[in-house]
Amino acid sequence: MGMFDSIVCEMPLPGWEGKPPLLQTKSLSCECGRYLIRTDGRLVREFRKHEETADNPRLVKKVHVGHHGILRMYTCVGDINTDDWKWWEWEAKFTDGVCVEITRKGR
Repeated sequence: MGMFDSIVCEMPLPGWEGKPPLLQTKSLSCECGRYLIRTDGRLVREFRKHEETADNPRLVKKVHVGHHGILRMYTCVGDINTDDWKWWEWEAKFTDGVCVEITRKGR
């Protein structure tokens, strides 16, 4: 199985309708990090505080990641123990830290 990072993509995913799913990738740090592709195409890593306090209900720190190249991301919808599931995969192309294109791969 291995480790992977999670991605929320605010940009449109070709072929996908409705609320975007939580995606996985092995194209980044593989440290179980959480990333966000914003509507403006910038990739940011989110750091969340695990403990809540009265002053800080789960502080989120967002750091821009200057990724350059292809980022593969994917998800599986349905029950993989049956034939009632579907694999979804996309490639996001980043140029100078900004996503310039997302294409669907596979079926």
